[in-house]
Amino acid sequence: MSNNSSFRGLYLLIFLCCFIIVFSFKCPAALDIIRYYESAQSAVQSYINVEDYVFLQISENVDFIYTSILFIFAKYGISLDIVTSLIISFYYIFIAKIICKVAETKFNKIIFLYAILSAPLVWVITISRNVAAFTLFYVAVYYLINHDFKRCLIFCILSIFTHISLIVYVLLLALSYLFEKNNVLNIRVRNIVLIAIIIIAYFMPLSLDYLNVHFSNFLSGSRYEDYLYTSRSAILETSNLGIGDKIPIIFIYLLSIILLLLDKNKSFLYWFYYFIIILLSFAIHSNIMMTQRYILILPAFIGVALFSIRSRMQSQSGYLSLSLLSICGIIIMLGGIYTYRNVFI
Repeated sequence: MSNNSSFRGLYLLIFLCCFIIVFSFKCPAALDIIRYYESAQSAVQSYINVEDYVFLQISENVDFIYTSILFIFAKYGISLDIVTSLIISFYYIFIAKIICKVAETKFNKIIFLYAILSAPLVWVITISRNVAAFTLFYVAVYYLINHDFKRCLIFCILSIFTHISLIVYVLLLALSYLFEKNNVLNIRVRNIVLIAIIIIAYFMPLSLDYLNVHFSNFLSGSRYEDYLYTSRSAILETSNLGIGDKIPIIFIYLLSIILLLLDKNKSFLYWFYYFIIILLSFAIHSNIMMTQRYILILPAFIGVALFSIRSRMQSQSGYLSLSLLSICGIIIMLGGIYTYRNVFI
């Protein structure tokens, strides 16, 4: 998989698939992406110059990049689905680049395919601004793996300018890097801490909600407060998500706990995964919106953990177990896509 032509073929395939999927997707009017599309198209009628709109966005919002790009495309009559297609393509490409960088000679197509598919496809398409920010964040992670700290910092800043919530992820990335460099917590202690927090989160899920609201208010007034409160619900209890969403979420969550307990890796990639699963442990019992966002950042880290564990396995039974888990994950994710079949042409 290290062959450059293999990579080029993979990236071209991702581009083609993403463009076909986005242009065949009939997005329900209630979803985020339609709101952004309509806002950009409406702004075209009010602003003659691109500069005026962009400067207004910069003056009013820290996270101005995504809305400005949509406006520019709308202004010149270019389909906004092209923006979405490009964002999703690079989202998947950098997931692939991060996994392939770590997997090296231990590459396995089944494990790789599950990692790529692990985030629900409909969420990837419709939670558009977050995915744009996560894509830039993945680029930052890729440069950090390559010890290119300057470019890593640039893309971390760009991700924050795309969605303000990325401040949390950037801080966690910095903390993860510090944990790697200082060899914080041995494997036994970190596993005990993880299990203890998962248990606490089950009994105190709303504590994360309050932190989210206060942090969002601190960053941007009350802009996200209503959104956080209206999305408050345990994943298994909510009627806002169907079975095609709930089963993949539970599978990802349980698989992630198993991977974190088995993985002996001490890299910043492991620690970032660790911190996100801690946050997900609270969110999954209390808030749909936060759960969706944490799931969307996971695919690259799931893939890294799977390949990290595989590289240390000596027995064929261990390889088989990981492959079977990945096959189960692929079937579950494809089943989730099937439940949304009516939104595709």
